[in-house]
Amino acid sequence: MDWNKSYNVLIIAFLIINIFLFSYIFITNKVEIDNELKESEDFLNNVIKILEQKDIKVSYELPTDIYEAPFLELEYDIIEPTDVLVKNYIADYDGIISDEILVYKSNFETLEIEGKKKIIYYNKSLESLELEEKQDSSLLSSEEVQKIINDFCNEKNIDMTGFTKICEYADVKLKHVKYVEKHRGYNLENSYLEFAIYKGHVYNFNMQRVARINERANIKSISAAEALLRLMTFKEMKNKEVVDMQICYYTKEEEDFKNKNSISTDLVWKVIFSDNTYVYLASEGI
Repeated sequence: MDWNKSYNVLIIAFLIINIFLFSYIFITNKVEIDNELKESEDFLNNVIKILEQKDIKVSYELPTDIYEAPFLELEYDIIEPTDVLVKNYIADYDGIISDEILVYKSNFETLEIEGKKKIIYYNKSLESLELEEKQDSSLLSSEEVQKIINDFCNEKNIDMTGFTKICEYADVKLKHVKYVEKHRGYNLENSYLEFAIYKGHVYNFNMQRVARINERANIKSISAAEALLRLMTFKEMKNKEVVDMQICYYTKEEEDFKNKNSISTDLVWKVIFSDNTYVYLASEGI
């Protein structure tokens, strides 16, 4: 027997079989991918039609990505209500109003430290100012608003390091600006600095910071289209136009939130409407 010839025949046969199997797998996968894309496109169109029944228009090309990121446990920065801290916001205050809710007041300014993790500041003196045309804060440019915020933070010793601006919009002579921290490129919507600009000054300021982040097992988001379907459960929602969707970390701050020093959070879809309102839609695949 010619063993060399037989050996060559076996090698050729083996190569032919491998080429056949590779071609079969490639063609089969391509057909499956094409079917998935077709079904995905049909699903997107059906979601848009269903929402239209509730007068919700989608003026946005829905993202098709499925995101995967760790489940997080957030520990908040604890705020000790010292005299130095309070005087950063209110130079001359009348003393604490309540040991339970930690509210400090002067004639016009108010500072509340909610749950020892959230600062809420108001400057009510602005309400009595004469409003000149140039003080209509809804007309201020982004550069002018940023200068007002920077001046306020310098005056109150507020560190904005690590925070990124995610929105700025006008509302009845006010400008609202929000900054959040990020983790792995995703916005941490529960760690924020919020400013309301009125008559050319900061009228209201809210701050809540995360001190530590503990990662747990990875979780996957559902698709944007599947998340949007959950808008159908909002009974009062209608005549809305979806203009953007973002994946982020967010947990609803329930009634007892002020008593918690830590929360668990995972990926959710943030749906933004044309009227500058937004809702968060849970995205876990359950």
